Amino acid sequence: MEHKLIRRFLIVCVATTGLAAAICRADSLEFKVNTTDAGTPVSQTVKGSNLIDLTNHMVDQNNEFSAFSGRAYTASIKYLGVNNALQYSSNASGTSVTLTIPKTGFTRTFTGATANNVQNQIEDFLKGNVSDAYSAFQKSINASSKIAPMDGNPQAVTAWLNSGAFSRFAFEPVSSGRAFELGGGADLNVKFDYTYINTTDGNVQAFDVAIASAVRFNQHVALTLAVPFGYHTIEGSDEFIVGGEIGLPIQIITPDSYSDFAIGWRVSPFANIGSAVTVDLVAGGLVAGGGVNSALDFYFGRNTTITIGDQVAYFTGIPVDYNDYEFDSDVDQLMLRNGVKLTQRIGSYGFVDVGVIYTNFLSGDTAIDNYVSPIAGIGVRFGKNNASEFRVGYHGDFADGYNANGADLLLTFSW
Repeated sequence: MEHKLIRRFLIVCVATTGLAAAICRADSLEFKVNTTDAGTPVSQTVKGSNLIDLTNHMVDQNNEFSAFSGRAYTASIKYLGVNNALQYSSNASGTSVTLTIPKTGFTRTFTGATANNVQNQIEDFLKGNVSDAYSAFQKSINASSKIAPMDGNPQAVTAWLNSGAFSRFAFEPVSSGRAFELGGGADLNVKFDYTYINTTDGNVQAFDVAIASAVRFNQHVALTLAVPFGYHTIEGSDEFIVGGEIGLPIQIITPDSYSDFAIGWRVSPFANIGSAVTVDLVAGGLVAGGGVNSALDFYFGRNTTITIGDQVAYFTGIPVDYNDYEFDSDVDQLMLRNGVKLTQRIGSYGFVDVGVIYTNFLSGDTAIDNYVSPIAGIGVRFGKNNASEFRVGYHGDFADGYNANGADLLLTFSW
């Protein structure tokens, strides 16, 4: 019966994933261009997902923008749902183009002998965004867009690192209290995750994999390593994420018996690093940080467990070069994550769980200040002390104008 329930749950998750993949395709950028000279007025809206390509075509007045050949114009760019994020104005020959960033007040005029020369200057400026001006622009996007790649929303790299650590040390730990009972040994944890995100600023598909392992030195201390990977499509723009994490779970209280009532307490300091790059949007960077997680388990006999997880973490941005691109995320974020989960045993080996997590961004301006994340799952435990498990789950993230739903598959071995 337990295995049948798991199969049915997995079928629903796969079907939901396929439906979301079919409908999630849009454009992260929108160029609204209008002529400003004395000729017949021309207005055009061009959508796409690559900032460099669209900007080059516009400045050169070709391809999608051929209607503006030989015409003076202004352009307003919608970037990840943020209206008027960038502005351009050009003379008729394209030899003088002014770029303005309204959110930061930055303005620069690029001039050259030909439109192609000006186009090269603007491309170099956008790619070399370690400059204060473009870094400030990206920080303004973090504060304004619910689908910004670096910070300020549940799928941004800061929250991505934060939620992964919380899962590995609190709700689906690499080395759980039951695994610590085995004394010295090791653990392996593999998690596959799919999320479809719908927001007022656009949609995102997220495919994530995390591989984690632990070495238990004794019944109280372990060392964990994790490497998460992510591929996200942000309104059609590709983003690639890779991270690394090291943790030191310390089992402060290990239950002597589960026959009546028992308490387990695990504290896990950790450090992590993540790199996110989206060449399409000319955004990304390296984020480093760390924090501490507390997981308090209340065991009511052998059937019911209530877990209270609390985590505080800090992340900062580090400039990074990628091919011809320079990225500076300018991240400075303190995050707090708190959750509670109920796990109920079914039969000898099965279990179901349900929980909710509340996350706060505590530093700087963010598009989303806080969000709620419900979870639910069904699975089976196996191995010595039932310390290994297979789990299929649902997860979500919800805030004003932000709705995310996803499915995950977790396999943990302890020996």
